[in-house]
Amino acid sequence: MKEFKEVLSIDVVSDVACPWCYIGKKRLEKALEEEGLKAEINFHPFQLDPTLPETGVNREMYFENKFGSPDRVEAVFSRVEAVGATEGIHFNFRSIPTIPNTLSLHVLMQKAKEEGRQLELAAYLFEAYMVQPIDLSKEENVINIMLDFGWTKEKTMSVLHDDSLRYQVKQEIHSMQQKGISGVPFFIINQQYALSGAQPVEVWKEVFQQLRTSSSEADSCDVDGNNC
Repeated sequence: MKEFKEVLSIDVVSDVACPWCYIGKKRLEKALEEEGLKAEINFHPFQLDPTLPETGVNREMYFENKFGSPDRVEAVFSRVEAVGATEGIHFNFRSIPTIPNTLSLHVLMQKAKEEGRQLELAAYLFEAYMVQPIDLSKEENVINIMLDFGWTKEKTMSVLHDDSLRYQVKQEIHSMQQKGISGVPFFIINQQYALSGAQPVEVWKEVFQQLRTSSSEADSCDVDGNNC
């Protein structure tokens, strides 16, 4: 069995609007803690629905169009909420006012990465969108979240309207797609081992101990799927 490096490198392909990405993040962190391991975790952008307008769309209309009926929407919500609760996440999908285009949020994540605070901001945005929940399609709401995060209004505005950062994010999204990634969360460990979906803690522990690719399937959000 191969030995671990002192610090693992874990790349996480994720979208802010993906509940399984939040669950996957929690499970990864729990597994690392229980195994006493350290990791450099880098988030990479992915958009489940890049066609959404910047103003977002109504939540009820969006999910009914996606899942086909209110009953199906309710079934999906209930299932994800039940799983989230086991990880200490109290999803509040029914109160989400608007489904946002997440490109601008990924731009914020890109800047936070430069400052070494990307993981922290990911938690802020997951909580804001799916737990509180806050309308992230409105710039003033995003500014308020970032004020709590420690950024000034002027800094947040500058980042949100930075064309170079937006270009970087779009290029990275394209790069992830070119690698064949079509669903998130998707994890790459030490640039060699891939793991797809919000895998249970036990699977992560096996990966950590054996450092081999796990072909186990797990729940995830994907572009064309009807899971979330």
